[in-house]
Amino acid sequence: MRLPAFLLENWIDRYRPHCRYNIASSDIEGLALDELLSLCDRETRTLWNSLTLGYSHSLGHPLLRAEIAGLYRGVEPEDVHAFAGTTEAVFAAVSAALSPGDHAVVIGPTYQLLTGLPAAVGADVDLVELTGRDGWALDVDRVRSVCRPGTRLLVLNAPNNPTGALPSPDQVRALAGLAESLGARLLVDEVYRGLEAPEAAPPSGVELGPHVVTVSGVSKVYGLAGLRIGWVASTDVDYRESLREFRYWTTLNNSLPSEILAIVALRARATLLGRARGIVTANRALLEDFLAQHSDWFDWVPTRAGTTAYPRLLHDDARCAAETLATRHGVFVVPSSVIPGAGEHLRIGLGRTGLSEGLDALGDALASATPGELSAKGTP
Repeated sequence: MRLPAFLLENWIDRYRPHCRYNIASSDIEGLALDELLSLCDRETRTLWNSLTLGYSHSLGHPLLRAEIAGLYRGVEPEDVHAFAGTTEAVFAAVSAALSPGDHAVVIGPTYQLLTGLPAAVGADVDLVELTGRDGWALDVDRVRSVCRPGTRLLVLNAPNNPTGALPSPDQVRALAGLAESLGARLLVDEVYRGLEAPEAAPPSGVELGPHVVTVSGVSKVYGLAGLRIGWVASTDVDYRESLREFRYWTTLNNSLPSEILAIVALRARATLLGRARGIVTANRALLEDFLAQHSDWFDWVPTRAGTTAYPRLLHDDARCAAETLATRHGVFVVPSSVIPGAGEHLRIGLGRTGLSEGLDALGDALASATPGELSAKGTP
């Protein structure tokens, strides 16, 4: 397996440590350990206090798998496999679904992991790039148009990072029906799920049949990226066996302290998701006001769900502008070229508590230039 350069993570390593203002990250503000432990019930407090640092279960702690299963209709604990972060969960889910020479279709723009891993395992990959002109709407007919007899995997990120788009229930069901008609799997990355209005949320992928797989974790909407706990949910027994074998060749099992803390979090999910929803709602209002004040610089499709927004620069090259913002103004943003995605967009994160100060700094940077000039300045 030959893995390509990871454009976004390289960008983060290069620029974020040197910036005072981070307005691009896609996770919710990290929760303090003491605050999480305060949410323990009697059982999880006993588990934490009696913890010994040995091996955990290769499929995930039984109580963790039960809590995850409870997130979905018709899913049992045995349908869940917990992994060391959502990245490993995606790695396993893709590897179990594809063989060299298969064809995969990925709906973008989306995190490079979802496009890069199918290619890394030897599949031929087509990217169906959604557009802001269409409100980032999922077009199942466009996906169908690139499918072929060898298509074995469709990949959807919903809610979407970076656009904040959310497909309708009918659209997700239609995509699942397309996958079934092809004899393919649909993998739905749902790591940003949980903050949208319940009436707007499509069904979770795993609820749509054994050919649909859900991947998620506690890193994003729970504010617990440091736990490194993710999962795959599938009702297909043979597919889960492939996941189990994959795990034996990678991390073997999760960190047991992380698993217990994840049990605490999932049992207190109403509290943690309420916290996250409050942060995102306030930040979305701040960003909406900022973009209205700077309409000579940006337009955007308002976010519908998730933790990110994707405004379009009207006159500047996004990558050059992002470099200038980082190196001259200490403002960290992510350009569309490292998502990677088409167009001149900047990803803005809605999950951190310092967004107001970051937008003020961004506004100061824009005030020192005219549209088209920010990217022309380049880096020092």
